[in-house]
Amino acid sequence: MRRPIELRNRFRPLLVAFTTVVVLLLAPSCARAADADFESWLQVIGTGPVVSDSLRLFLEVQPRFGADSSKFDRLVTRAALGTPIGRGFTVFAGGGYFPVYQTNDFHYNEKIEWRVYEELRGDHTLPNGWGFLNRTRFEQRFIDGIKGEPALRLRHLVRTTVPLD
Repeated sequence: MRRPIELRNRFRPLLVAFTTVVVLLLAPSCARAADADFESWLQVIGTGPVVSDSLRLFLEVQPRFGADSSKFDRLVTRAALGTPIGRGFTVFAGGGYFPVYQTNDFHYNEKIEWRVYEELRGDHTLPNGWGFLNRTRFEQRFIDGIKGEPALRLRHLVRTTVPLD
């Protein structure tokens, strides 16, 4: 019975050496990928009831700056309609328009992306004002100039908001 334990102890230094070599080999590639570009995103979101509480509107505008935050790169715009399905949960269906710009003077690149999406969103606020969002979104992406089936994406987001007062 002691034989398997002895083998594990015998190969432990080899395992540690192998893990160290793998980490050291991967570290430079991670560093190169991290310093490729720095982006800044500003997100403005509006949500609220439409006509009654059983129909909700979601609007989003998100300018994005690339090239180390020096150039206006893309504008994300989304709109969706949703209906509450339970305590704090809402189902939304909507779409988005994503033009890509080549320069700061708002000239379009030839590729414009359209997205259709469905999402389940859970919004909860604690008595102290802290908010929690848990969202799962399924997107179908259509990009001008690319033929064939749309690209499919399943995305998940968890967000916490903290009051500043």
